[in-house]
Amino acid sequence: MEHESWKHKLSRGKRSKDNNSQTGVPHGDAPTIFYRIELGDVSIAFTSGQNGSGPTFTDFIRGVDFLVIHLAASEDAIGFVAELHAKPSVWGKMATDAGVGHVVVSHISTSSPKALKQSLVIFRNNYSGALTVAEDLMCVELN
Repeated sequence: MEHESWKHKLSRGKRSKDNNSQTGVPHGDAPTIFYRIELGDVSIAFTSGQNGSGPTFTDFIRGVDFLVIHLAASEDAIGFVAELHAKPSVWGKMATDAGVGHVVVSHISTSSPKALKQSLVIFRNNYSGALTVAEDLMCVELN
């Protein structure tokens, strides 16, 4: 029952009375949805899989306290992967342009620690704020 009422609080591309919102983002031929949630004084945005080409995304996440991104593509990604997922430099630029306070990197699609490190260096060249690399079942304190 609680989940049903949550669904009704979100309206496509608009803020609900609780100041929570969702809208679609480009993800190849399989568009996805990102969310922004306001919990008291804390705001969280979940990016979902996307390629970073959506013109309204930066405005949508502007000033968010926590941004959870999918780091599923490397900087040299091409073809199908690049159609679906933003590159680390794109994520970093969007987070910086939007004034995001803290980025949580999730949905990491490399099994190579070296490749992840390279992506994080590129991300860091474009974003200097707080950063957490998520792990399965990790909890992030919202403060």
